Amino acid sequence: MHHARIRRPFDLYVVFLSAILAWLPSVSTAAEEPRERHLLYVATPGIRNELKYGGHGVLVFDIEAGHQFVRRVPSAGFAENGQPDNLKGICASASLQRLYVSTIGKLISFDLTTNAIVWEKKYGGGCDRMAIFPDGKTLYQPSFERDHWHVLDAATGDVVARVEPNLGAHNTNYGADGKETYLAGLHSPTLAVADTSPHKIVRRVDHSAR
Repeated sequence: MHHARIRRPFDLYVVFLSAILAWLPSVSTAAEEPRERHLLYVATPGIRNELKYGGHGVLVFDIEAGHQFVRRVPSAGFAENGQPDNLKGICASASLQRLYVSTIGKLISFDLTTNAIVWEKKYGGGCDRMAIFPDGKTLYQPSFERDHWHVLDAATGDVVARVEPNLGAHNTNYGADGKETYLAGLHSPTLAVADTSPHKIVRRVDHSAR
């Protein structure tokens, strides 16, 4: 399980799940004021690309109503054979009202106010588990176990920089103040730390040492 509040990324052989708290107005009459809702967004298929674990799409649950099912949002992210691709990551931007879901090949951006897909983009080297800047405007998107991360404009998906720590890119996280990004790979016990102002590696931490 990968939860939005957990600082350290990790893997478990369970249904891929990520909790995203987003401000969304509820359906109301003209006399009512919109209220804040806390919703859980779950990207499926959950294990690899096996549709028996939730089907294909984004499932939405109302946290404050006992996690009652709200809706299923149709998704993209298909492989060349027409089947849903292996999901890797999920995150959201409160400032842009966007949800992001990555597969091993593409990144998909959803409009949280309409549930529509805004764009779907393919990046050289594929995609893995991304992280979003605290202000919701910049994404660090790892390649799929390759040497690099793409730094993306969260609104457009355009590449603004490229960081190459050569780790076998896999997991990503931001510090709370957004000044640093932590980049973890499968091919090294070293965690690369990037300064987010110039988007450059500034140090490496050997997390295998105890």
